Amino acid sequence: MNFVTFHKSGSQWVRDVLTDQELLGPSGLTRASTGINHFLQPWPKLPDNSFAGPVYGLSPDEWEFYSAPADKAVIVLHDPRDIVVSWADSITFSHVDSAIVDLLREGLATLSRRNRLQFGIAQFRFNSNSYRGWATRAPRENECRTSYEKLVSSGAAEFIRIVRFLGWPVPDGQIAATVERHSFLARSGRRPGETDIHSHYRRGISGDWRNHFDRRLGELFERALPGLVAAGAYEASNEWYRNLPERIPSLTDTEPESLPAAR
Repeated sequence: MNFVTFHKSGSQWVRDVLTDQELLGPSGLTRASTGINHFLQPWPKLPDNSFAGPVYGLSPDEWEFYSAPADKAVIVLHDPRDIVVSWADSITFSHVDSAIVDLLREGLATLSRRNRLQFGIAQFRFNSNSYRGWATRAPRENECRTSYEKLVSSGAAEFIRIVRFLGWPVPDGQIAATVERHSFLARSGRRPGETDIHSHYRRGISGDWRNHFDRRLGELFERALPGLVAAGAYEASNEWYRNLPERIPSLTDTEPESLPAAR
């Protein structure tokens, strides 16, 4: 069984809920990995009767190629505009150190927010074909597709639906208690919407992109990733950006926040 998603889509939160022993234990499965970045590593040999994920960036065709006949997939999508905002803040301020993060962080911190988001849009192009494939594909019998937005807004209900799809013998109340134990408030000490830009748990809501996209940035997004927002059913038209404000002053400022301390 695999959990397929994209970076900045609540992936570690969803992973921690689904691999909590209160849920995974009764399933009889073992935890095969804490994360697979399909772009950076070859597909690993996974043990039978295991749960792997998050698997980042896997396309529907690649899932069909690598999966075994009895495998199931949980696919979590997220508004790609929110992904871009979250990526820019994460790489600049909160993501754990790595060779790539260290390479990007100091340069991104010198840019205006607009320029950082433009860079994030360019980065997301590498994932866009896989994302579009899942967004436009009707789920197969062995696939359960959901979104970060549904998981955030529905409380435990969407996780209950996922666990029922997986066939795990866990009572609804136990699922709800596990979701509550991994809630944004429990993990961050803040309520959703209360922001700490230096925390991995920055904001805990969906739709934050509206605070950062003006009309020109929205147009640039649509030109770079044509039809992607509408493909994910986040907008009804490819001209969604025309309704955005003409100017957001903070987009042209460099951020006053300092870089995170070296780890």
